[in-house]
Amino acid sequence: MYKVAIFFRKTAKPNIFRELILNALSENYSEYLICSAFFQEPYQYKNNKMSGKFSTSKDMLSNLTSNCNKNINIYGLYSSNPFSSNSTWDKQFRIFCQKLNHHKHSNSNFNCNFYKFKNRSHAKIFLAKNNSNIDLAIIGSSNVSAGAFDDRTQNQIWNHESDVIFWNKQSISNSIIEQVFNSYHSEIKDSCFVMTYDESHYLNKVSILDKLNSIENEISQHVTQINI
Repeated sequence: MYKVAIFFRKTAKPNIFRELILNALSENYSEYLICSAFFQEPYQYKNNKMSGKFSTSKDMLSNLTSNCNKNINIYGLYSSNPFSSNSTWDKQFRIFCQKLNHHKHSNSNFNCNFYKFKNRSHAKIFLAKNNSNIDLAIIGSSNVSAGAFDDRTQNQIWNHESDVIFWNKQSISNSIIEQVFNSYHSEIKDSCFVMTYDESHYLNKVSILDKLNSIENEISQHVTQINI
């Protein structure tokens, strides 16, 4: 049985999108998909100045457990010219990939594959799997840049975002969802909608798992692998 939740972020904290992803990375999932047009990393520009402090890779790696084999597929690169010196988002994505690749070489339980979109893409999707079954999925407007993923800088401009969460109630992802619900019940009660996936509806005759697999397949057909 799959449950569905719709979140609308209306304050800097809590950041439900962030909480769910970091909690999922700390669980014993065997495979992940992170699809985001934008990844944020500090980078050096003219006069040796740094662009900022927020690091997507630092947040993710600090929560990534290594007590089981994990495979992560990363999809990104927003522009048609992926490593153009004029594209700061492409530069930041490359830095993100390099940092995860370094972790990959220092940890035998961790593998990461990197892909760039063949065409411009704005999809934001996170999947967590066990035994090839998708137990947790997040699809919505949030990406993993600072405005959508960070929640710690008081003066930072944060984004109003809306995301849909799907989770297998019989899996370990249920505990992740309930932990977030319990921790932030009072803050999200008027901006979160929870329901059970209605398999009797005529548009839902295809299982939710098959639909999520179809979305993943569609993404993988429009990318090329990057060697970092």
